[in-house]
Amino acid sequence: MSNRYDAARDRTRIVLTDGPNISREPDGALIDLLRRAHLYLGQHTDGANRGLTDVAMLNGTNTSEVSRLLLFAFLAPKVAVSIVAACWHSCPGRAPAPLQRRRRLP
Repeated sequence: MSNRYDAARDRTRIVLTDGPNISREPDGALIDLLRRAHLYLGQHTDGANRGLTDVAMLNGTNTSEVSRLLLFAFLAPKVAVSIVAACWHSCPGRAPAPLQRRRRLP
């Protein structure tokens, strides 16, 4: 295991816009992060009495990953919707289930 710093992994993205008309590309990695966060939360709270270790083993990952991603399942709804909104039309089915239901509302 290397202790070398990976700048690409810890990059920050700054998006400058010209008013309310923003055109952005969907961030697939961020969409997947939200999807996994909601999946882990659902598996942890579905009544099957699973702990974080059980959820991690079920998904082939480690407990640290599960506990880190669970925080993203509790983002403010407006934040989560704005993240997923760019992806709704270009990659249907990728949004977490609670957000997919909101998409169908008029």
